[in-house]
Amino acid sequence: MKKLVLLILLLLPFSAIACISKLLPDASDFGKYHAIFTGEVTGIHLIKYEKLRMEALELKQKKYYRNFSDITLEHEITIIVNKVITGDVPKVIKVKAQGCGVGLPQMKMDGVFFLTADGKAIPVYGTEGQYYSELLVEVGRYAANKANQH
Repeated sequence: MKKLVLLILLLLPFSAIACISKLLPDASDFGKYHAIFTGEVTGIHLIKYEKLRMEALELKQKKYYRNFSDITLEHEITIIVNKVITGDVPKVIKVKAQGCGVGLPQMKMDGVFFLTADGKAIPVYGTEGQYYSELLVEVGRYAANKANQH
């Protein structure tokens, strides 16, 4: 019993920094986004990792920075825009993303991107499986409803 209590106490700090729930757009909230579009990732810049790694190198630490949380550090994504659903978006855009359950993309990865008013992106990539497929359907419905209103 003592070992179990000790294990729980050791793991408690890690659970405290874990995400409670993944940041996912919902069809009922599409109207709150500054822009929604589909696109293809053509560049990734690991902003926060780079900063933390450079600090480690300056301190002559040989270990790489490790993030023990499922909260993704800030990174910048360059995207070729395929289809704009709503908002004003250039053909190529750089956005910043981070947060609970926000995965790091791979080059040439397709996704749906939800831009907030402060310019941050909530990306949902094709690797998200059924959620991505269902989200594409919902985004299509949203686009059709917006087109019918005009």
